[in-house]
Amino acid sequence: GGAVASPPMARREESKAAVLIVDDDASIRDSLRMILEFEGYRVDEAPSGPAALARVGDSLPEAVVLDIKMPEMDGLAVLRAFRERGYDMPVLMISGHGDVATAVEAARRGAYDFFEKPLQRERVLVSLRNAVEAWRLQRENRLLRHEPDELIGDSPAMRKLRETVGRAAPTPATVLVTGESGTGKELVA
Repeated sequence: GGAVASPPMARREESKAAVLIVDDDASIRDSLRMILEFEGYRVDEAPSGPAALARVGDSLPEAVVLDIKMPEMDGLAVLRAFRERGYDMPVLMISGHGDVATAVEAARRGAYDFFEKPLQRERVLVSLRNAVEAWRLQRENRLLRHEPDELIGDSPAMRKLRETVGRAAPTPATVLVTGESGTGKELVA
């Protein structure tokens, strides 16, 4: 039995990020979804601010594309709620009628970038790629600096992970640990 080598590309290719698109206009969400999925991103959608907060609570995306003008809860309020809850992923704001004051306020609240509709495909893709790369590097640096020695968190997913590790650890079985960059694979190993 020889060892099975992994394909050379599997190691070099960085996985595309999970992106949440938040806009009350279904046609904008559909358009962005097609563009991002074509580029290999994993896309989730939310039609409102409250729906976006619920989605992020369930599964943290690596970036959010967030419309400013929405009924019920506008994008600036959603951005503020993300930051108050400790979510630090990059948020790219979009507006149908952007003005300087709105862009400045979005930046002040922690937005990574600001776009006016109609969106320029290439500008959005470049900004999104840069935002995700910068966020992944920051996350990896934080992990390296703190070097956590235990699994942190009490969500159902973390409890299931601890249970799985607890079952596998005492056995002589070989286990493959997979996941996004910076999610703690080495810690689990």
